[in-house]
Amino acid sequence: MSTWDDNSGTTETSTFNALPQPRPSRLSTPHWDGCKEGQLVAQQCQTCLQYAFPPQSFCPHCISDSLEWQICSGKGRIYSFTEIHRGQTPAFETPYIAAIIALDEGWHMLSNIVACSAEELSIDQPVTVTFIERGESMIPCFMPT
Repeated sequence: MSTWDDNSGTTETSTFNALPQPRPSRLSTPHWDGCKEGQLVAQQCQTCLQYAFPPQSFCPHCISDSLEWQICSGKGRIYSFTEIHRGQTPAFETPYIAAIIALDEGWHMLSNIVACSAEELSIDQPVTVTFIERGESMIPCFMPT
């Protein structure tokens, strides 16, 4: 018996058995729209030039509200990673790799590493963004370069 068995006796697919979908907010819509176009975008403060991610109403570095969306290179390095062997729900295929990526522009993003195993990865290894279709959305993931 699976530890995920809900014992409900139904055969309907519930949201518990589906991968989560992005739910863009007014603030995050430009990020998700960029992903649909195959572009990784993030906010950049026009006062201190630092990046803000996840999307913010003001710069977390200098508290300015002069944030503008910028297309980023999609290149970075692995800051940290772990291999997950038990997904959040049964919909997650395991194992999968969760990682914090240090983007070349100076900001960090939590994402997944795809197209390789954990044994092939190392801290500070170069990676490039790739977009994985999930429903009507495109999810930014990374793969070694």
